[in-house]
Amino acid sequence: MNFQMHQKGNQKIAEVVGEGLFISSAADAFQAMMDISYEAGVKKMVFHQANMGPDFFDLKTKVLGELMQKAVNYQIQVAFVGSFSKMESKSLKDLIYESNKGHQQFFAEDLETALELLATHE
Repeated sequence: MNFQMHQKGNQKIAEVVGEGLFISSAADAFQAMMDISYEAGVKKMVFHQANMGPDFFDLKTKVLGELMQKAVNYQIQVAFVGSFSKMESKSLKDLIYESNKGHQQFFAEDLETALELLATHE
């Protein structure tokens, strides 16, 4: 797993990059958050749905909720990029809607939107 830095305005944002599935649990994602936050000195990062395990966005598994809570506890803003409009879960759609109205976690269909959301929210 690697990361790529983006500068949006005066905000530095790390994008977690890699091929295939490499984040299968909240612990994997949290470790990536902590490693990148420490190494790059950032508190804003982007994860791609394509790199997350198949159960990551199934709210019944509580994986996403656990990661979101840890991000709040450690004051790290996170954006998830993926095809969330195609998800069928009403609960997940509601979570996405409410998250995108806030200032901590965001869900976007593309990287540019995710970067914009992270850059414009403190």
